Amino acid sequence: MKTHQFFLSILAIVFVFAACSNDVQNNATNEETQETEQAETVQKYKLTPFEPSYDFPDAKLESMSYKDGKFTFTVTGESYKLGAQTPDAPQKMCANSAKGQHIHLIIDNQPYVAKYTNEFEYDVPDGEHYILAFISRSYHESIKHNGASIAKKVT
Repeated sequence: MKTHQFFLSILAIVFVFAACSNDVQNNATNEETQETEQAETVQKYKLTPFEPSYDFPDAKLESMSYKDGKFTFTVTGESYKLGAQTPDAPQKMCANSAKGQHIHLIIDNQPYVAKYTNEFEYDVPDGEHYILAFISRSYHESIKHNGASIAKKVT
């Protein structure tokens, strides 16, 4: 009887070690396969580091009004001017607007309109609308600090 228990104990230990070594082998094989697949993947695009964009810490879109088909925005800040070229535009080499820095105006989730002055005519039908406006660099990158955008539901 003791021999039988001893034999079963040895057999159980052998099974445990066999099972553990199989998992280790399978995990190692899976990791090697994943590394090989990743190494064989051809990269379509090359990512390169980019310098942070020119900052406009004092730039703000203070107010927005619409009356008789005309928008009026108040843009403040010594460093930001509508219509001016953003100083780092040549280094960015992207979709730079020759007309300079501007306001992006989005109404009711429609495509944006770029406006280069703080007052402009733009027809908005009567009714309820959602309006988002934000100031942008000349290469269309938004300025992302507090006060650089206005979002309103208007009727």
